[in-house]
Amino acid sequence: MSVEAAEATAEANVRSAVPSIEAFYADHGSYLGATIAALREIDSGIGSTVAVGWVSSGRYCLQSTVDAQTASFTGPGGDVAPGACQPG
Repeated sequence: MSVEAAEATAEANVRSAVPSIEAFYADHGSYLGATIAALREIDSGIGSTVAVGWVSSGRYCLQSTVDAQTASFTGPGGDVAPGACQPG
């Protein structure tokens, strides 16, 4: 897989997991406790490369690494960015 394809796949993987963590928040009133296992209970199609980088009561970061290319999303209301989750 090319670097560009790996980057695009990692970005798509992260984007596809955002609705699940937002659904988790809607159900629990917090992102605390949002593990990848809990998110997969909401959406079993979340890719195997997606991980929860960190969560707090009001924020979170998801990341995906594909062929050494990592993308992350800090939310709510963030954008997908290259690189791993940074400390929240």
